[in-house]
Amino acid sequence: MNMKVIDPWKKIIFILCFSLVFLHASGQGKVSYNYDQRRFNPYLSRFSYTFSLGFSAYSGELSGFLDPDQQHYYLNPGLGFGLAYRINDHFSVRGELNGFSLYSESIKYAEKNISFTGINLDYYLNAVIDLFPKGKIDGKFYQWDAHIFGGVGHVVFFPNSTETTDTGTGIILTDSSTSYYDYAKLSTIFPVGAGVKYYIDKNHYLSVEGNYRFTLTDFLDAVKDLSHESYDKYFTLFLKYTVIIDTTPRKSFDYDRYIMKRKKNIRE
Repeated sequence: MNMKVIDPWKKIIFILCFSLVFLHASGQGKVSYNYDQRRFNPYLSRFSYTFSLGFSAYSGELSGFLDPDQQHYYLNPGLGFGLAYRINDHFSVRGELNGFSLYSESIKYAEKNISFTGINLDYYLNAVIDLFPKGKIDGKFYQWDAHIFGGVGHVVFFPNSTETTDTGTGIILTDSSTSYYDYAKLSTIFPVGAGVKYYIDKNHYLSVEGNYRFTLTDFLDAVKDLSHESYDKYFTLFLKYTVIIDTTPRKSFDYDRYIMKRKKNIRE
């Protein structure tokens, strides 16, 4: 009896073709990418820098946060610059340097006609928590985000009071007398605050941020009232423009093309 011998190469070719057809059929309707989100998601790029512009207010012996008419209606300008490092999709660390002015006339001591103006500089390190994570690749759809922060730093202050001629001399007030005191122009601060941001695109966003600073000095306004036990405080409201330094490898994974496909699938 004659037996038909099958060429082994034909077997190999048949098995390869069958395997390719099977893999193609099982992959229909699926799009998979092997990527590291920190490398391919532009929103998770490690570094960014920020420019800030806004206004400041203070609370102390002369007036408080609810006395706008005593503080030029809070139109005391300030500006700043910051650098941030993203740890993961929720947390980042940010260092900032800000210059700002403060001004106040006196309410309590109106009869003494005391007022002050000051040019100040602060620097600090903040831990920032983003409330809406950008860890998922679909984070592109979150154009709005909110964040909270807190940290520690220093403020250098140079107040000029109408009652003194030296920026290093402060006024000590009591019910019956006025004396003078030489104070340090540097104080520790504890900034805390919150903000809202809007992503213009994957590399730029705008944010509005309120920043409240607790200080350890009572001479931010060059005035100390012995009956006033708390330290001076100040607040800034800044509009910020941030640039994300995009370090994603475009040749390995086309993030923009992926997002366009995702949006198209959602609309359909």
